[in-house]
Amino acid sequence: MAIVDKNGNLLDVKNEHFPEITSHGFPKDKAKDIRMKALTKLVSYAHHHGVEKRWTLWE
Repeated sequence: MAIVDKNGNLLDVKNEHFPEITSHGFPKDKAKDIRMKALTKLVSYAHHHGVEKRWTLWE
């Protein structure tokens, strides 16, 4: 995830890694749960760093 200001300047970058879910035979439901928890952590991190609006290049 990248956090940028209104002028497009990069303020912060945050990554979550979960290599265990790519292992052959890893349960899909458990993998989805791990990905969703990582997404929750990223959204919380962004919120605590003053992000007010979500947008993408395709908006």
